[in-house]
Amino acid sequence: MNIEAGETECVRFYTSTGVGNSNVLVNFEVLEDDLDEEDIDGPVRVMVTQHAKKEPLWKIEGMGGRTSFESNGLHSLCITNIMEDEDDEVDVGFNIRVHSLRRTEDAEEDPGPDDELTASLFNGVDGLMEVMHVLLDHQGYMRQRESVHRSTSEATFSRVVRWTIIQVLVVLGVASGQIYYLKKFFETKRYL
Repeated sequence: MNIEAGETECVRFYTSTGVGNSNVLVNFEVLEDDLDEEDIDGPVRVMVTQHAKKEPLWKIEGMGGRTSFESNGLHSLCITNIMEDEDDEVDVGFNIRVHSLRRTEDAEEDPGPDDELTASLFNGVDGLMEVMHVLLDHQGYMRQRESVHRSTSEATFSRVVRWTIIQVLVVLGVASGQIYYLKKFFETKRYL
């Protein structure tokens, strides 16, 4: 998403309106190579709000970040370019993943000795899945970026080859013209 200085772009998304909340994973990254993170506090402000509550669930300024939360209903992800110079546009990549939460067993049963261990294992697996999804999103972006840069590089290379061939033909034409001219210049005319 390309955002001009001082502008805000918002995306709305729904989470499950079924029984219970959904787990929402949101991450973003500023895709500009020429911005120096030490020179800038944060070129963008990202805020996630739930429409029913109108209060931010998550708010951050910076070059990138991620969060996960449990919620239900209509949400907005708003990204604001807070850079002051009018020429400062930023490209921001973001991902929103919504997963239904695991259902727990009936609370009527007495928890067994392995229930806490199982719950901690499920929490660990969920954390690893979140990190894996972030890495997959980043890898997908990097593949797309590599594809764009590769096509640009190949187009530039083909233009260079074409111009090189044209230059070789021009140099050969000039060289043959010079040889013809020099031959004619040093040619002696014989008169009878």
